[in-house]
Amino acid sequence: METFSDTTGNDLVLYKQYGNSSDAYIAMGVLETNGVPAVVDNSIMGTLLGGIPAVGSFRLMVRRKDLDLVRRLMSGTEPGDE
Repeated sequence: METFSDTTGNDLVLYKQYGNSSDAYIAMGVLETNGVPAVVDNSIMGTLLGGIPAVGSFRLMVRRKDLDLVRRLMSGTEPGDE
């Protein structure tokens, strides 16, 4: 995966891959509600494939400097983390 490094930690890194767009956008909403910007990558490709995404095709990207905060915020809130 390509990242764009800089000295401020604003480069985007992968937090987690999701098998469907719903889970990815829910996670993005949780982060943005808590003031952490996030981007879902490959969501257009899933739509182009008739809405049937390949497994793990939706990547939730966050700024490198936010990664530890993201892990704390998402701890226990992801599907399967019960």
